[in-house]
Amino acid sequence: MRRKSSKNTGKKPQHGAILLGGARAEGLGSPSFLSPFRSRRRNMLARVIFLAVLPVLIPISAAAGEYQNLDAMGLASGKGMRTRCEADGQYEGKTYCFHDEGRKRQFMADPAGNRTKADSFYNSKQSDPNWTPCDYSLPPSEPNSCE
Repeated sequence: MRRKSSKNTGKKPQHGAILLGGARAEGLGSPSFLSPFRSRRRNMLARVIFLAVLPVLIPISAAAGEYQNLDAMGLASGKGMRTRCEADGQYEGKTYCFHDEGRKRQFMADPAGNRTKADSFYNSKQSDPNWTPCDYSLPPSEPNSCE
């Protein structure tokens, strides 16, 4: 069944109606069944833009520290604690990471002694394939949590 052109009937064709000769009705846009494809295209474009800008949005983390960014005071205390290196300190030209400023102050009260303890503990655990440092980012209920 063919649809009649708006010229012949005097009525406006329905949204996206195809007129005689395959032409679309003017001013009515594309058919509604194509709108999901347009929104997918817009979403894809938004994702591409977001991924392009993402490296600028993420702050560069603190300088890499000794002990693979484990908390130096934690190592001196006999615990391996992963940290985001939110607080770091310099001692004899090396950077040490700490979970917070309090642990940094504690380490810096006796840096030579604490470094010796941390070196000893870290070297004893580094060769152990079963050793896993605890992680501050895990909730206390998790097995590898530092809490």
